[in-house]
Amino acid sequence: MVPRPPFVGFLGELPEASGPGADRSVDLSVGECAFTLKDETEPLCEPIGIEVGIGVILWGRNEPAMVGATVAIENIFPQTTRETAGYHTVHHPIVDTTIQTSTSVLAVHGNQNCMPGPVFLRGETVTLRPADAEDLDFIQRCMNDPRVWRPALDVSPTNSTQVREFFETVISSPNGVHCLICADSDPLGIISLTESRYGPDETTRSRTVELAYWLAPEYHGQGYGSDGATQLITYAFEDKNFRRIEAAVGSFNEPSIGLLESLGFQHEGTRREAAWYRGEYHDMQLYGLLRAEWREQI
Repeated sequence: MVPRPPFVGFLGELPEASGPGADRSVDLSVGECAFTLKDETEPLCEPIGIEVGIGVILWGRNEPAMVGATVAIENIFPQTTRETAGYHTVHHPIVDTTIQTSTSVLAVHGNQNCMPGPVFLRGETVTLRPADAEDLDFIQRCMNDPRVWRPALDVSPTNSTQVREFFETVISSPNGVHCLICADSDPLGIISLTESRYGPDETTRSRTVELAYWLAPEYHGQGYGSDGATQLITYAFEDKNFRRIEAAVGSFNEPSIGLLESLGFQHEGTRREAAWYRGEYHDMQLYGLLRAEWREQI
């Protein structure tokens, strides 16, 4: 089954057929991607509409008998496409509900210009951009993957309401910086700088911020986390004028410890048996990086 992309918005309908052989096509654009959608189904029937996710175009129809619709994509810019098929939940623009239908799908993929959000920071292999509502499907998938939530996130299952609340209260919070790590048009994970609001170490007084990050499991061990962290650390010291960045990591998470140490973080202490992971208590390792230390290594 082909996964359904996040719903961005209803862009339009194909014109009704005026007779046999009548042209049913519409010109559309998503960001800098432009294309023509053309119905080649015989016989023709009323379309539901068009929805566009992260570089993915879906077209469905509301008559269950009209499965296997043939949809042609023409005049594509950029010219990077692939064709596939599957079942998708297609948004109905009139009654604001959903139906299940079989459609033809043509995906415009692998082009950064089709990404729904702007690039905020650019590294050697990744870009950091603001996470938007269009990214919630990806975020929810990761939050329910045991390889992500066990070492880094909430241990409870996350439904669509909860992931939206997480997006609104955490990712969209003004108390920090939260970015989506991307490679080309693919979201890889989340990286954050979180501020402290109370006590003598509150960020406004101490100029200290906490670094945290997670990646989808299929992107582990490829240097994406290191590149993303490098860009956000540079931003923290040069643009946000922070003086110190700290991070806490479980002693069981050797790859994350290795990432921090490779970026110059110093081990500053241990919170003994402060973490519960896979049926055992583990220490939490505390790391810190001062702006002066960072300047010495760049």
